[in-house]
Amino acid sequence: MLLAETLPHSLPWYFGVSVFILWLAAMLTLGLLIRHRLRARRDSRRADRQSTQPALEPGHDLEVW
Repeated sequence: MLLAETLPHSLPWYFGVSVFILWLAAMLTLGLLIRHRLRARRDSRRADRQSTQPALEPGHDLEVW
């Protein structure tokens, strides 16, 4: 028999459980990182739209050097 056919049957049951737990932890971490990044982008867009600078008066729309 080939090694690939016999290997899954020769490993203990807890090896598969531990691999599944590691995969699940990696997927949860990835999901949390994506969620955090999307929230940060959304918050930065909101901050850009809600600028706290006062409206410019006529004649003050140019930067003074």
